[in-house]
Amino acid sequence: MNNLKSFETFSSAANTAEATKISEEKSALQKEYQEYFMSMLHKYDISSVAELSDEDKSKFFDELSTGYKAGDGTNDTGEEVVKDAEEDGADIEVK
Repeated sequence: MNNLKSFETFSSAANTAEATKISEEKSALQKEYQEYFMSMLHKYDISSVAELSDEDKSKFFDELSTGYKAGDGTNDTGEEVVKDAEEDGADIEVK
């Protein structure tokens, strides 16, 4: 019976550790995406996508989807967008 309780304790601790790891990875990806999104807003010189016409929204989201790949961060174009925004003084750090 002790072995069973030890396994339950171990299993519970392992599940908690795995959930924490997944949550941290998700947070890092979300932060990375937010930073890229904010740099795209800066590039378009807007504070919200709602400011764009329907045609410009389409261009914005097309560029957003080609510039950022989930899990891979930004591609070369995306990295250039973020770098340019930072050089222009954009405050894109997400907290």
